[in-house]
Amino acid sequence: MTLHLTADRRLVRAEARSTRYLRVQYTAPEAPTRTERLPLDIALVIDKSGSMSGRPIELAKEAARKVVTMLGPDDFVALV
Repeated sequence: MTLHLTADRRLVRAEARSTRYLRVQYTAPEAPTRTERLPLDIALVIDKSGSMSGRPIELAKEAARKVVTMLGPDDFVALV
């Protein structure tokens, strides 16, 4: 990490009160590139109350199916 400090003034009075500002900047190192993603643990919650009947529940089911097809062999999914 790189830290850089910049003050609003170079000098400060010794015998008087004053307000000074300090700018703090830091730069994090580059993140290593990953060739593979970590396994996922996902829980899908589908509301099947009366307000979800018809088209809304069908869209929720379709979205859940699409999520499952995108998972890899090391991923886990729970359906509530």
